[in-house]
Amino acid sequence: MLASIGIRFSEKLTTVTKTITKFSPTHAKGHLGLIGPRVRGGMQFGLAGQKTVQPIPIHAKTGEMDPRFDSDGNLKAGFTEPSPGFVVANHGHTYATALKLAGVNPQGLGRNEEAFLPFVMKS
Repeated sequence: MLASIGIRFSEKLTTVTKTITKFSPTHAKGHLGLIGPRVRGGMQFGLAGQKTVQPIPIHAKTGEMDPRFDSDGNLKAGFTEPSPGFVVANHGHTYATALKLAGVNPQGLGRNEEAFLPFVMKS
């Protein structure tokens, strides 16, 4: 997206970082919107439990919610931990996803070790 208008890599990274900082989950009180031509539109991923108000883990590749949790945000009977491959998305996932959407490979940049969330991107 930014590469197509002739912005150098360092400027691209700075632009993405400033945008993420400005619209970070901390500033948006837990809500984050990603917009642009490479973002899958009309979608919402994740849910907070209706009683616990804690985030329900989502699958890191598909965005599906963990079937081990009920809509209240509690683990269903018989389970003691989330399903494998499900994560509570955090600022690291958001940062990596925004970089990927801007055409920057997030792997190995800075101290972030989280992967981008591919389900946010158009296929």
